Amino acid sequence: MNDCHITRVKICGIRTLDTALKAIECGASALGFVFFGKSPRNILPGDARAIIGKLPPFVSKVGVFVEQGIQQIIETVKESGVDIVQLAGGQGMDFLEILRSRLDKPIIYAFQVQELSHNSLNSIRFAPAEAVLIDKLVPGEWGGTGERVPVRDDLTDGDHDFIRGRVIIAGGVNFSNARSIIDTIAPFGLDLSSGVESERGVKDPKLIEEFFRSIR
Repeated sequence: MNDCHITRVKICGIRTLDTALKAIECGASALGFVFFGKSPRNILPGDARAIIGKLPPFVSKVGVFVEQGIQQIIETVKESGVDIVQLAGGQGMDFLEILRSRLDKPIIYAFQVQELSHNSLNSIRFAPAEAVLIDKLVPGEWGGTGERVPVRDDLTDGDHDFIRGRVIIAGGVNFSNARSIIDTIAPFGLDLSSGVESERGVKDPKLIEEFFRSIR
């Protein structure tokens, strides 16, 4: 394993400036803003901009989109000030290609899978996105369920290279398992939402602190 590798952390579902600053203080590389009215973590573009305008440098601001069309995504990106787009999956590769042609922003594309395996990675490694996010497949849900993605033991060296370079692991990540995930597969990033919440949609500063202590 590359001794220089650092797994980055994104705290998703940011709704207040205090939570954003706490996440950054503890070590978050990125913050996620969910633009999806059906989510308990939803935030309006203008409210996101108000938070983003008060953040320090060297922190990525990720807009999470679920059911929006291309034009709405473009308008929300401009209004909110996010610098990365995350698609929650289901939009399809044609949608992704069109969005890339019209929006000059890095894209994270989410895949929901039953398990992280050689076969599941083969089906997503050629997605035209800067990074892929892997979450547990839960029927009727787009993410944020807290369900873990099991890891098979059939991963090849090429799979591990891909995971280190482009894969973000989501789904049930918290202080009790993050160190194990990093030690086992060393992904490019970890994405947390429910893992640092005291209740659905409410971030807990103590859980944020506990999580970052667990991975140091």
